[in-house]
Formats: sequence, structure tokens, C-alpha cells
Amino acid sequence: MPQATYHQGQSTPNLGAKIVEEIADREGTSPTQLSPPLHSVIDPDALNSLFQSTASADLDREGSVCFTYCGYNVHVDSNANITTESIDGTE
Repeated sequence: MPQATYHQGQSTPNLGAKIVEEIADREGTSPTQLSPPLHSVIDPDALNSLFQSTASADLDREGSVCFTYCGYNVHVDSNANITTESIDGTE
């Protein structure tokens, strides 16, 4: 199945924006044209809070968040890596 992965750099990105940008790019549309808006599926601020960098970032973190958005399975892991995979397996 086609999928795309975003790997975090040194600071935690705006995960909601990265998810919307990735899916819009894969769909060949503008992020503002995606429907429904991301915030109707998951709270972007809460998602960012879960995976934000902290002073104790050297501690091992575990966990992930998975949800479906605009025909894609979205997985965000404890390192704020984002993977999007088309539900129907097409690009």
C-alpha cells in the first residue's frame, strides 16, 4: 500500500498542519479544500501537546495515535513521526 512518512527534526512540528499538508499533497488539492477539517476528527492542539519536546526529551517515550482522515490511516508515533497510508491502497 502506498504510504508517506514524515520524520521529525529537532523540534516538534505543528503535527496537524503536517498531516493536512501531506494528505492535500497526495490528493493534489489545497489543504483548505480537505473535508472535513482536521479539527472535526482529532484535536490538533492535543495532538501537538502529546508529542511536544520537553526538557526531559532524552527519556524514552512510548505510544502512538492512530486515526482515519480523508481516506487515509494516519499514525503518529512517540517521536512525532507521521505515517499516512491510503485506506484503499491507491495513490
